[in-house]
Amino acid sequence: MRESPRNESEFIGHEPCPSCGSSDNLGRYSDGHAHCFSQGCEYWEPPNGEHLSSERPLDLSKPKKDFKPIPGEIRQLKARQITEATCKLWGYRIGKVWHRKLEREVPAQIVDIRDPDTKQLIAQKGRTKDKEFPINGDVSAKPLIGAHLWTGGRRLVITEGEIDAMTVSQLQGNKWPVVSLLNGTKAAKKNLLANLEYLKRFDELVLLFDMDEPGQEAVKECAEVLISVRPTKIAKLPLKDANEMLLAGRGEEVTRAIWNAEEYKPDGILEIDDLIDTALEEPPPGLPWVFPDLNKSSNGRHYSEIHTIGAGTGVGKTDLLLQQADYDVRELGLKVGLFLLENDPAEVLLYLAGKQDGKFYYEPGHAHREDKERLREAMSAYKGRVSIYDNFGLCDWDLIKTRVLYLIAKGYRVFYVDHLTALATGGDKDEKAELEEIMADIAEFAKRHNVLFI
Repeated sequence: MRESPRNESEFIGHEPCPSCGSSDNLGRYSDGHAHCFSQGCEYWEPPNGEHLSSERPLDLSKPKKDFKPIPGEIRQLKARQITEATCKLWGYRIGKVWHRKLEREVPAQIVDIRDPDTKQLIAQKGRTKDKEFPINGDVSAKPLIGAHLWTGGRRLVITEGEIDAMTVSQLQGNKWPVVSLLNGTKAAKKNLLANLEYLKRFDELVLLFDMDEPGQEAVKECAEVLISVRPTKIAKLPLKDANEMLLAGRGEEVTRAIWNAEEYKPDGILEIDDLIDTALEEPPPGLPWVFPDLNKSSNGRHYSEIHTIGAGTGVGKTDLLLQQADYDVRELGLKVGLFLLENDPAEVLLYLAGKQDGKFYYEPGHAHREDKERLREAMSAYKGRVSIYDNFGLCDWDLIKTRVLYLIAKGYRVFYVDHLTALATGGDKDEKAELEEIMADIAEFAKRHNVLFI
């Protein structure tokens, strides 16, 4: 943000910038004024013989040699219904700033930014009609606008912009702490992180951001940061922001929204009251096991669970799983996905058909296999209700997950995986550690998709 000549002047040429060191980015004009076009450089020289107006705010101490506060008129903002008294308190004035894109001076609203401890004027922020927000001075410390007005207290309200901050201040008689972010939601998190020591001076923080999508995304991100500093609440409004509420004649609702703001709780933290009603509900009956005695001890099987069956080699784990899978399909009418990683898919189907007829169809040369028509009929009973995975020698859980997701989309909710140790890659990882990682992922997957793994 810079002052520029009131009369039009002509560009003369480029010069080195004494501030940033650029060889030719300083533009010199016919009336003597100059400014640097380098990104981030705020160097500016006034026209020959031009002096700043005597209409200056109090305490124009200059923390930087090249910082020249821009004067202006402090008056009521009629379009915003902000009083002159509020503008005076906040150092909010009407003046002119240098518009970098237009390369000329334009009318703007200007707010003072002061050090919260020394009250020293360190910068100013402008607001032009086309919503450019130039900065005059040093804001490298990322100060909060209005922080110099409040030394501490029970509650601090934080808004997106200075107009809303002044609105909230005015609605509370300009007596209660409220500050504004420096640059809106664009860098809200960093802005607040830079002011944690100041924020600790207050017992609680209330975030009153705009109700649009960017504002509501930013408010959650900021709340996550602040909850480790002070109890943090989020206020909600029926309209876009505090000033819009004031213009609609609903200022009292803003004050109520602040008082009724709800404390932000991060995901995963539940209070007792959040759980009582759920805990009082009777758990739904689970899917029955094929073995009645097992139902008594386990209350059945539930979606979002994972059940593991362990036994020595050759004891009959696979046979037990297929017995249960056959029961799920023919007795319970479920759709079942079979991921038997060490069995041929056709052999698995013969196993199932044998469960139906009580015969060992999977044994080569078995006499019962001579009745091809009966065997075909037994296998066809599983059409549309059983899908069998052919791993082509690849046992990778990440790959299997994609196949499970495909079956979920087709209405499957029960999946059998045999056996888990086959999922270990045998690479650099320890097998036990790798299986623990896979099991944790399967359990999380089951909960997220509300399916059952056995």
